[in-house]
Amino acid sequence: PVSWSAIIAGCVQNNLFSLALRFFKEMQKVDGGVSQSIYASILRSCASLSELRLGGQLHAHALKSDFAADGIVRTATLDMYAKCDNMQDAQILFAKSENLNRQSYNAMITGYSQEQHGFKALLLFHRLMSSGLGFDEISLSGVFRACALVKGFSEGLQVYGLAIKSNLSVDVCVANAAIDMYGKCQALAEAFRVFDEMRRRDAVSWNAIIAANEQNGKGCKTLSLF
Repeated sequence: PVSWSAIIAGCVQNNLFSLALRFFKEMQKVDGGVSQSIYASILRSCASLSELRLGGQLHAHALKSDFAADGIVRTATLDMYAKCDNMQDAQILFAKSENLNRQSYNAMITGYSQEQHGFKALLLFHRLMSSGLGFDEISLSGVFRACALVKGFSEGLQVYGLAIKSNLSVDVCVANAAIDMYGKCQALAEAFRVFDEMRRRDAVSWNAIIAANEQNGKGCKTLSLF
């Protein structure tokens, strides 16, 4: 028979987060056992649906069962708190955690950036770089948002250099975040350079370059993009 874990994980992998929660509640009626993988899957669903109350309850249960020490569960919990705009609990969990992985740092960097705490996100990115864990497209997208918040042009320029060296500058999300950062730092030429070098663009790319034009008083130039 197909396990509850496989059913719930399948829902999450296909972004069917509400359905995953329904299966989880159904599972609890007939089977009280919860594995690490189910914890992680439901926490991801809570993060996507901003279900802070259920996510907090799951974290409390995980602490009682020692699953909270599991790296995957811990990272999913951090991500849940951050995406539910509860950076206070995310920060407490992060500070208490040992053997942090890159995904844990990413959750915090992204959360701080979304909560307008640009300097905290930048500080954490520096810690990530010093840790030897490396960075990825999620790290870079988060730190570009942080640079945009604090108008950190020189910092953003250095980070974009890292993106080029690591070949992550070709990632659409990274490029979009870089365009947004350059636009908010009044560096329109750099924003257009990133935009022009993109191999693939999406709606966010166009919105970012249009916003960069508007922010820098180039409304007429916006019309020439179409």
